[in-house]
Amino acid sequence: MTTNEDKYMGDNPVLTDLIHIIPAVLITFLFQVILHEIGHLLGGLFTGWAFLFIHIYRFVIIRSDKGLGVRIVNDIGFQCIMYPKKADADAIPYTMGGCILNFLSAVISFIMLFYAHISSILWLYTWSFFLFAIGIFIMNGTSSIKRLCNDKACYNLLKSNNRARVLHNIQLLIAKQLIKGLCYSEIGDESICFWHGVAMNDIEAYQLILEYYYYLDTDNYMKQDTVLHRIKNREKISKDLRDIMEMELIYGRLYSALRLHIKSYTDIDTIEEALRKHGRRGDIHSLRVFTAYKAYMHFIEESNQEALNLIDSTIDALQKSNYIYEGDKVFCIRQLSNIKNMIINDDINQIILQEKQIFKI
Repeated sequence: MTTNEDKYMGDNPVLTDLIHIIPAVLITFLFQVILHEIGHLLGGLFTGWAFLFIHIYRFVIIRSDKGLGVRIVNDIGFQCIMYPKKADADAIPYTMGGCILNFLSAVISFIMLFYAHISSILWLYTWSFFLFAIGIFIMNGTSSIKRLCNDKACYNLLKSNNRARVLHNIQLLIAKQLIKGLCYSEIGDESICFWHGVAMNDIEAYQLILEYYYYLDTDNYMKQDTVLHRIKNREKISKDLRDIMEMELIYGRLYSALRLHIKSYTDIDTIEEALRKHGRRGDIHSLRVFTAYKAYMHFIEESNQEALNLIDSTIDALQKSNYIYEGDKVFCIRQLSNIKNMIINDDINQIILQEKQIFKI
């Protein structure tokens, strides 16, 4: 039976509006995020760039040789990735397209709020849409490298530094190859290792990280130990890039220790703290570094079989997983396979040593 109180609540316009607050916030926020990435897409298309993918959390619309496809991936991110026809192409419209579209949507929604005759519910959605448009515009349109190099910070680098523009565009061309499944050694040093400077910003630092991956992929131990130290003035590098760099410095130390069969480390606690601080959820390279660390811990505890089982299970999980950059997946599997072979060689060396001792007896 319906009571008078139920009827009153059902007819209450204030209560009806309140019910829409959470859906309005969620829907308009997501819509503005998508609109931001579409802005990058339109900016790129306007200047002749080619579309690679749009990534919203784990949902990806991606272009392949077979056309557009939809994937659910392990990577977590919000981005639109495109690539230019040539390395010195203008990257400004692509970089700032997201901010421009957020700003335009803010202007349109502001006009609707004050000049259009709309219902109270539609007004609530429009107001929320306006607030998120302004918020995302300010977040990306005000230069910042605190968490990552945002659109305006990237714009400043591209505008003032011709080298940064070339490196930025080449990195997007490399992304195209990684999506196709090519690994760093297959992409080649002429595309990755051509710049020999010292990194003073995010674009330059990322180029050195790609160079580091190339040296890892080609087993160039001397250069892989030095390339990341060409990233200077870390205060001018975003946290996102610093996290990658710190994780790879840890990986380099672990990789060298396993290669040289070093079974003692005096700063394991420091490594554990750095892993907790700099590891990134959903990132394939963080997974590689964490696996290398856990395998090394088994290695120094003389539990080589447990280390091998761990690596095998991670490789199996990677092979079954879906990542945007197939080349990165190939790279990480190769690296873990190399570590596995190092541990197997340690087992062989132990057997040979035992046999020598028995023979002497």
